Amino acid sequence: AERKIVKLNLAARALILAKDTEKSLGDSIERFGEAMDLREEADYAHRFSEEGAVSVIEDAKIFLRKAKAILRKVKI
Repeated sequence: AERKIVKLNLAARALILAKDTEKSLGDSIERFGEAMDLREEADYAHRFSEEGAVSVIEDAKIFLRKAKAILRKVKI
């Protein structure tokens, strides 16, 4: 478990330091903030949007695809 945490830390740092991270992930990071807003609405205001949930899942898939591509370039 500790080894996985170290590897995740390295991957996160690589994403932060990668030259094209902001360009590649900027929109996905903005959408992450929107996803957090939807989660808060569901948790605290008891308002759930199925359309919003589906959108969040699709955005997460796009983010993961882009992040993996960046990590392959830096070989983490």
